[in-house]
Formats: sequence, C-alpha cells, structure tokens
Amino acid sequence: MAAKILMEVRVNISPEKEQEFNHWYNNVHVPEILAVPGFMSGRRFERISGDEIKYMALYELESLDALRSEAYEQARGWDEFEPYILNQSWNVYGQIYPEDE
Repeated sequence: MAAKILMEVRVNISPEKEQEFNHWYNNVHVPEILAVPGFMSGRRFERISGDEIKYMALYELESLDALRSEAYEQARGWDEFEPYILNQSWNVYGQIYPEDE
C-alpha cells in the first residue's frame, strides 16, 4: 500500500541540548513512532542551506487514523525537551496527485 499521508515535523533545539535531542530522536522517538499502527516510514533531515528550521522529520502514514490513536499519543514524548525547543512546526499533507496511486 502506498502512503497517502505525509507528516512533516520541523524543529530547532537549544544548542546545549542538541546532541542529546538528536540521540533521543533517532534512537528512541522514531522507533516508537514507527511502532504505532499506520506509520509506514520515517526519515530525518538536517538543513544544508538557508537560515530557518534546522531539523525536519518526514513520516509516511496509511491514514489520519494513526494520528488519532492512543498509541500515537503515548509515543510522542517530547516533554523532556519542550523547554529547549526554539521553534517548531507540524504539518500533515494528503496526496493529491497522482490520485490512483
């Protein structure tokens, strides 16, 4: 089944917590999120040009139901890092083309 939903999470984190945050995100958070039913894949990126948000994660989902689940709410786990988040955005996109894929 091809993903029809993309979730984008972008974040800047205080430099003093950046290394710890990246370790947690890569080794704890992403695996927990990918264990949630409906999440198909997840990848992280670091900005290589520009001056806006430094980190971005993209997740492919089967449907919006994955974001409404109790398993997703339990896996989010950002509380420890919230005081160090400098800027964050979260967007969800639905595929519009091609329609039949």
